Amino acid sequence: MRVLPLIVRSALVVPALATLTACGGADSTTVTPIVTRVTVTGPTTTLTVGQFTNLSAAAFGTSGAQLTGVGAAAWSSSATAVASVDQAGKVTGVGAGSATITADIANLKGSFTLAVIAAAAPSKDTIFTPGIAFSPNRLTVNAGATVIFALGFDGTGHDVRFAVVSGAPEDIPVTTRQYVPRVFPKAGSFSYICPTHPEMTGVITVQ
Repeated sequence: MRVLPLIVRSALVVPALATLTACGGADSTTVTPIVTRVTVTGPTTTLTVGQFTNLSAAAFGTSGAQLTGVGAAAWSSSATAVASVDQAGKVTGVGAGSATITADIANLKGSFTLAVIAAAAPSKDTIFTPGIAFSPNRLTVNAGATVIFALGFDGTGHDVRFAVVSGAPEDIPVTTRQYVPRVFPKAGSFSYICPTHPEMTGVITVQ
């Protein structure tokens, strides 16, 4: 009997490689903080006409912590004839009276009230401060006269310290953009200096 060889053909099966590529990046969600309170603060509650100050607004959340990234404040004045405000929070005295400055952040408001008083009017007996100098630096007035110091209208603050003699008026602290009156009730020679800028000196003679 003839034996035939048995040939078994095997099929080579190559598994298919399936590649799944996920497209896109990770989801990101921006959470906007919830503003529950807005406050407005400033260094002074009183301005003279022509003087300015800078206010600051802050927003707070439900935890009581101050928030960031909630947007800039929108500023407004209740009486622009009394005090104006720009969108940086700079308030300028315009006329005598009272004004409430409001900052709006995320539809919540905070406010700050200021009083604006009339400035003393300059007169012939006015000493100006153009740059780092008193002008005039020598002035003669009659006893009882009021001398106006027009200080810092170029934005540079000045103070005035009088020599300690009988009849000398009260010193003037560092002041910017204000007319400051001082009365000289009796005869004499009254020298003065700007301590902030010691090269600024002057003399008022009262006769």
